[in-house]
Amino acid sequence: MTQALTPKKLLEGFLRAADPDPVSIKSLLAVGELLGFSNNAIRVAISRLCAKELVTSDARSCYRLTDKTFAVSKFVERWRIGENRVRPWQGQWVCCHLPQGMQRTERNQSQKSLTWHGFKNGLSGIYLRPDNLNLSITELSNQLIETGLTQQATLFRASDFSGEQALLWPSLWNTKELESTYQQLHDQLRKSYHHFHDIKPTESLPESLILGGDTLRTLALDPLLPQEMLDVTLRQTLTTMMIRYEELCRTAWTEMIQTLEADL
Repeated sequence: MTQALTPKKLLEGFLRAADPDPVSIKSLLAVGELLGFSNNAIRVAISRLCAKELVTSDARSCYRLTDKTFAVSKFVERWRIGENRVRPWQGQWVCCHLPQGMQRTERNQSQKSLTWHGFKNGLSGIYLRPDNLNLSITELSNQLIETGLTQQATLFRASDFSGEQALLWPSLWNTKELESTYQQLHDQLRKSYHHFHDIKPTESLPESLILGGDTLRTLALDPLLPQEMLDVTLRQTLTTMMIRYEELCRTAWTEMIQTLEADL
């Protein structure tokens, strides 16, 4: 589950911690060197992020995240409100029909947006999920479109499906794997939280980026399934632990940024 720290992930995490303030190239190179990356590796990663318009620089060679990441960041940041993102499930499903004849890029972007929101392909051309999100159809549609869904898609609520197929829809989600992931990440966060100040910054800070990034990704892209399908208390517990962990790590990263900027 846990992936190695790369220059790209280091820069994204460092700039996210500093956001909305910019960070000088000297500070980025210094923290890269501290964590074992060459100046060239950091410069290449910066250039690639700039080329994708995910990072921008000013005349002083200071870098920050761009507004291009706003819609995605807005969606990702919803993890903080935890279970307020959902409401009790009444057995209905929210469905999305993708039109025929879409271009490959448009279809791929639409499918990615639907996946981010926990939809699965339940019928031919129709993606669905439990209707337990605390959003109106209009709000959900707008959020889906902001993250890549084609405006030609049709979103609707449905219930009383006939046949045995609907009975199999809950099995589209691997709930046992989700529950296991919640528990594993919670245990890793708790362990890292308690030994954070007992190990060197060169160990604790990379660990915070990798583990924090894995957890953030899990919570942000969680399908938010209802209690009827999995143990939601595991998701709640993980969210609470992540809030505490992020607060600890953000403080440490902010202090490092301030120290580096003051020394340069």
